[in-house]
Amino acid sequence: MLALPLLDEYFGLSIIFPAEIPLVFKMKGLRLLVAISIFASVRAAPYSPYVVHAKRDTSLASNWIESTEKVHSNAIIPLAVALAQQNLENGYDFLMDVSDPTSQNYGKHWSLEKITETFAATDEAIEDVVSWLSGNGISENRTILSTSKTWIRVNVTIAEAETLLKTEYKLYNHIHTRKCSLAVEEYSVPAAIKRHIDFISPTVLSSSTLKRMNPKRHGPVESDPVFANFPNPPTPEKPNNAALQTGGSKVVATNPWAWDLSYCAYEFITPACIRKLYNVPNGTLDLSSYAVVEYYTEYYNQTDLSTYLYNMNPVAPSDTFPTMYVAPDAAYPTNFTGDDDVEGNLDIQLATAIVYPQTMSYYQLNDDDVFLDAVDASYCQLTGSTSGCGVMPLTDVVSTSWGYSEDQIDDERIRECNEYMKLGLNGKTLLWSSGDDGVGCTATNAFQATWPSVCPYVTSVGATQIPKGGSVSDGEVATFGFSSGGGFSSYYPAPAYQAATIARYWQHYNPNISAVYFNTSITNRGYPDVAANGAYAAIVVGGEWQLWGGTSQSCPTFGGIITLINEQRLAAGKSTVGFINPVIYANPNAMNDITSGSNPGCLDYGFSAVKGWDPVTGLGTPDYKKLLNVWMRLP
Repeated sequence: MLALPLLDEYFGLSIIFPAEIPLVFKMKGLRLLVAISIFASVRAAPYSPYVVHAKRDTSLASNWIESTEKVHSNAIIPLAVALAQQNLENGYDFLMDVSDPTSQNYGKHWSLEKITETFAATDEAIEDVVSWLSGNGISENRTILSTSKTWIRVNVTIAEAETLLKTEYKLYNHIHTRKCSLAVEEYSVPAAIKRHIDFISPTVLSSSTLKRMNPKRHGPVESDPVFANFPNPPTPEKPNNAALQTGGSKVVATNPWAWDLSYCAYEFITPACIRKLYNVPNGTLDLSSYAVVEYYTEYYNQTDLSTYLYNMNPVAPSDTFPTMYVAPDAAYPTNFTGDDDVEGNLDIQLATAIVYPQTMSYYQLNDDDVFLDAVDASYCQLTGSTSGCGVMPLTDVVSTSWGYSEDQIDDERIRECNEYMKLGLNGKTLLWSSGDDGVGCTATNAFQATWPSVCPYVTSVGATQIPKGGSVSDGEVATFGFSSGGGFSSYYPAPAYQAATIARYWQHYNPNISAVYFNTSITNRGYPDVAANGAYAAIVVGGEWQLWGGTSQSCPTFGGIITLINEQRLAAGKSTVGFINPVIYANPNAMNDITSGSNPGCLDYGFSAVKGWDPVTGLGTPDYKKLLNVWMRLP
């Protein structure tokens, strides 16, 4: 048997073809015919000359130092070849065709099959890369072609990889995280196939380090100074066993502060505050789907969620819990220590109360590169096995409170951004926190944008708060307990849906900050796109009320509101809203404009909130009723 397996990661099938017949791949109507005899003769010949395909940028990957430990040449590693895809240059137009409110095809989202057929690598690219591998002693029956036809994976020894790529593998240690990575200083491929390959992994070190948008603690309720003159600070009442075993029956909260809006003025943000601020009704449907994403050792605590709902939501039963999806290499603890559950609790508690009876989902991941692997089997690239591929159903709305610094963008992150475009084509809404460090700051005192907030295919969410001494009826300002992330990309130009808005901002509100600090080209992508309340959320941590905030609060809140809109559209026989940016930029009056506050973050420099869009709060905070009216008018 001589074979090239095609792993169908959607159905778990591995197809092996006899050597004496042509090798035929079929993926949703797309056929590739490759003659084995061609592989065995003409294409098996070694390619030459080689050219450098990628080289380590020491200025970006400076936190990695070479280890004294040596690499064993017979060690086996999973090598992934990211094939150049077709039609990416048309991806934006494809997405706008189903997302632009003026398009006749609005809401006609693509199937996964159509997405695969449109962006698959060319037959030529697949043939040439496979024959290159074969010509270097890596037989066809060892290679795996992804169902998306955009990745070729193979398990190889270090020695084989070094010969194939004309390089030398070494171990590197990260000086801060202590993470150890296998990498090379540079690698080469034949000049004839360079255009077919985006990148190969693992090779040059990535500078990317995923970080959470650290929630900001405002203190325990009892000790927070804003409660000094407030009578009877609330204490959480724990649900009894009967309440937890109601099996879905309603447990009505009796604490008046659960709906007393006067608490909002004392910076004690509850679901009732959010409903009042943004005209949000109680949910009544369970037609859509919504998930928050957590990484590493950040978890949510079900006992705390039950306590929160018992106290905060007069409708949701306290035994409400999210659907858990834990990646195969991740773990979920039975005992919580320290603040392991703060981020998870902040993400899940307020959002659950907002969208109930819609069931929340919770993605628990253990690596910054596995989100797309987990929800999209066609994307899996970094492992030789497929046990973690496509194991989590992708929800209609996804909120993520993690990100990278933009200066860490590499080929893998660029590819991820394009994958978000594809998910938008499929009708998914991807929300990312804009960050909690204002304009950000590099070691050389330049502004530092946040990725993937700057990716034009996601919606970036900033943070606002009720001003001191104000009420839910007075409007909000940009957060001042921390600086909400915002600014301009140094890599991505402003997409067409945002271009006029960005031009208007520069025309009327040029911040007159030196180009030494950030990209002042006036044509680049600005973020955030929107904002929501992100300060003084009252959540339960370890059975006690604590006040926390950050874009880790605002992003899930905004996602909850979009989910409620999806519910209404689905009930009316319409599609989900999918990629929302073109609609909200075309309808800024459906947002609450924020015109006060700023986001300093680098030598006290930052931007100011102004009339219209600004790089602090974007277009502003949502008005559910106005946004619902906009989306219900669309097909």
